[in-house]
Amino acid sequence: MNDVQILDPADAVALIQNGATVAFAASGGGLLEPDTICQAVRRSFEDEEQPRDLTLIHALGIGDGNAKGLNAFGSPGMLSRIIGGHWSWAPSLQRLAETGAVDSHVWPAGVISTWMREIGAGRPGLITRTGIDTYVDPRETPDDLVQLISLGDKEYLWYRPIPVDVAVVRATYADRAGNLVFDREAAKLDVLAAAQAAAADNGTVIAQVEEVVDRGELDPRSVHIPGLLVDVVVPSPNQWQTYAGKYDPTLSGERRSHGIRLVETDHLAKKIIARRAAQEVRSGDTIGLGFGASAGVANVLDVTGRLDHVTVCIEQGHVGGLPESGDLFGASRNSQAILSSTDTFDMIGGGVIDVALLGMGETDRGGAINVSHLGTVVGPGGFIDIAQNAARLVFCGTFTAAGLRISATDGRLSIDNEGSIRKFVARVRAATLRTASPVCRATSVTWVTERAVFQLEGDRLTLTEIAPGVSVEADILDQMEFRPKIESLRTMDPSLFQEL
Repeated sequence: MNDVQILDPADAVALIQNGATVAFAASGGGLLEPDTICQAVRRSFEDEEQPRDLTLIHALGIGDGNAKGLNAFGSPGMLSRIIGGHWSWAPSLQRLAETGAVDSHVWPAGVISTWMREIGAGRPGLITRTGIDTYVDPRETPDDLVQLISLGDKEYLWYRPIPVDVAVVRATYADRAGNLVFDREAAKLDVLAAAQAAAADNGTVIAQVEEVVDRGELDPRSVHIPGLLVDVVVPSPNQWQTYAGKYDPTLSGERRSHGIRLVETDHLAKKIIARRAAQEVRSGDTIGLGFGASAGVANVLDVTGRLDHVTVCIEQGHVGGLPESGDLFGASRNSQAILSSTDTFDMIGGGVIDVALLGMGETDRGGAINVSHLGTVVGPGGFIDIAQNAARLVFCGTFTAAGLRISATDGRLSIDNEGSIRKFVARVRAATLRTASPVCRATSVTWVTERAVFQLEGDRLTLTEIAPGVSVEADILDQMEFRPKIESLRTMDPSLFQEL
């Protein structure tokens, strides 16, 4: 085996041809983000107007909401098509989609990750039920890459394969044969799937690494991407493990955190929501956590001593442990296992999640939920993959948005200023999930807000609980665009609103 090419960033990105399809494997908070290469692509386009007309593939959100990561690809002309799962961290890509400057395919993150694996294995794309009866379904959003098919007596979506010309990944170490080790990284994500997809089409795999070592210095048990898949290595000695810092061994699983406990959010509404949602968790549950208000449930379980009695599973590949929240969501401390996100999505599709705690965006009377198209293209991330396959669903979010202020005294809630955006709407702008659909496996569906709890009964929402101190008419029904069923209305536990 010949030595892998070791190039500087400019020479590496010169290998990306105009019109190429480029797959990135990274996640928010800087997890595995190959920003040295991203910025080299940006500089090349600014100086030479190439590479241009690229197709960009990414399953998870990549960027800092400003300039890093995939934000480097926001100049007009750089991209012609985006196949993306989570867009929030790259507003420059959101703007391209909003203006119609690119052909946008907004797919579930798990679909993209496992789709790349299927391409890499030479199979005919991905066949799955994930996305049926949502906006991804071609009966709702025509897509030249997605086709409805029937196998036996069931409908499936066929995500058709495309050639991947370049995969860009990041690791900690490479040896001179190109073997890649991720020991100091906070996740593995779908880097192997991306590399396999490019290699299957005789494409180019470019790896940014912190350090290059001699052959034989890497433990073969730690190699996640073998050198036979890697074409180019770009040393980047100053790369950070995450946006939070250069290196934290407790995030990579090399060292356990001792005496560190998560702290409940100081956002009053989110604290109440997390406390009430945690009541839906049972001892022994495997929990799927989503980004946003639902992530605070792990904090509640931790501070109440219940986290050791459940197993938290997040789509970035961590099983067990203490997931980070906020910008670092996707990393975790004291994990029991750190898998690839591709393998994790396979487990999720197989029904490993007992209860999924997810964000809610907006909801309509029939239980349809929109978290993917909220004024701009947000993307579903792993929401659809998780929500369609979990045994129980709990959606978490404030009752209204934009300006909501509340206070709590003596176990009673007061709405001091109502939010200007209603989240319980007559019709969602896009159906990221239809909870009443037979494709959704959940046997129970619950919505938890700071002032009310709803259940799905049949194909309609039922108001089941209200916070002490609020008015059903003024604070709940008048703030909704539809009237839910109301039967056996109970008061939320007053302790949720005490010692806040």
